[in-house]
Amino acid sequence: MDCPDNNLHPDKFCRQNSSTGLSLDFEPKQEYVFVETLQERYKCASCYLVLHNPHQTGCGHRFCEKCVLRLKELNEIPQCPIDKENIKQQEIFKDNCCKREVLNLLVYCRNAPDCDVKVALGRFQDHLGQCLYEEIMCSNPGCHDKVIRKDLESHLTTQCELRDETCTYCKKSMTSIDLQIHTRKYCPLYPVSCLNNCGNTCPREEADDHLAVCPEAEVECPYTSYGCYVKVKRGKLKVHEETFLRDHMLYVLNRNTKLEKQVKVICLCTPPREIILTSPP
Repeated sequence: MDCPDNNLHPDKFCRQNSSTGLSLDFEPKQEYVFVETLQERYKCASCYLVLHNPHQTGCGHRFCEKCVLRLKELNEIPQCPIDKENIKQQEIFKDNCCKREVLNLLVYCRNAPDCDVKVALGRFQDHLGQCLYEEIMCSNPGCHDKVIRKDLESHLTTQCELRDETCTYCKKSMTSIDLQIHTRKYCPLYPVSCLNNCGNTCPREEADDHLAVCPEAEVECPYTSYGCYVKVKRGKLKVHEETFLRDHMLYVLNRNTKLEKQVKVICLCTPPREIILTSPP
């Protein structure tokens, strides 16, 4: 005689009351706050939580589908933890009537009290998918911020550091956090003030050109090579040249006098060039 197959498989359970027409479900093993106190008949005899895909045994107790399978995995001959009766596979059936009742139990949204919605347990996940107070991830690539759904639009447009923005000056597109660095250091068209505090403002790419003509920039006197080592602001250079014209001329004269003396010394120290006469061949 063939030995009976005692393995418990969901597809081998009796299909009593199986035509439910329901596609509702909920996440098992989670804490739900029920509007009315959860009755004992809706609790699993093993995990003591709300029944998920309830199955009823021959002794009349109900279990979650995974819980009744786990009992078989742990024991060759599973026993009901309530009355210690042996659980026989052929006496287990899927309790769709109980399932419908469980799925229709009202629960509070997990985001209460901000969200005051009461929803059927079977629609709990659907509600969370649109609950304005559910925390969700920012949808901008690379951003790991979590915000509640009702604040997402504001986060995406005004708060997220990785939102797309366009530089007001050069019209280049980049993330918000990069834009701050871009405008502060790199944007070629960003207006910058003169480093010499002359009051001029120009695009960053023209800053060097401005410094070359800035009236507040310090420059050397044109007669530096002659001995005037004064540094003045470019705007006052002409005044300096006119004021110290006599001094500049003396610098030039002294330099020329020194050069003349050096030339004479060189001439005296160099023997005259010998003239070599040769007869024609």
